[in-house]
Parts: sequence; C-alpha cells; structure tokens
Amino acid sequence: MPGWAIGEKSGMRHQFSLLAKKEINGRQKLIALDMVVGESEVQASPLILYIYKTSEVTVDIPIFVAFPRFSDTAQK
Repeated sequence: MPGWAIGEKSGMRHQFSLLAKKEINGRQKLIALDMVVGESEVQASPLILYIYKTSEVTVDIPIFVAFPRFSDTAQK
C-alpha cells in the first residue's frame, strides 16, 4: 500500500489506497480501493478524482470509502 496503476488512455500513473489482483479463470481481476478521511465530512473532489482514476484503469470492483461521512454535495 499504496497501489499504483497506469492509466490506459493517458499513460499517467494513478495512486490508490489499495490495489488487489487475483487471476480467475485465466483473467486477472482488479479491486481498487480509495479511502479518504475528512475532518467532519468528505467533499466531492476526492470522489470525482476516484471516478476519473477508475475510468482510466480497468477495475472490476471499485470501492470508495469516506470517513466519517460524505458531504451533501458528494452524496448527490
């Protein structure tokens, strides 16, 4: 941790809190997790960045964790 993956479109190196890979039936599956901790809530910007990163990297199971909670804007 952290995990790094290369964006398929941009070639940029993207950082995730955790990457897990496992081969199943000859195909590699990828889990990408990002965890963000806010003072009282997590704003939308880290979530938007995560959505961008997972659009760049082929992710089978995307997970985004926010502590203690999302802001109202991020929830929408």
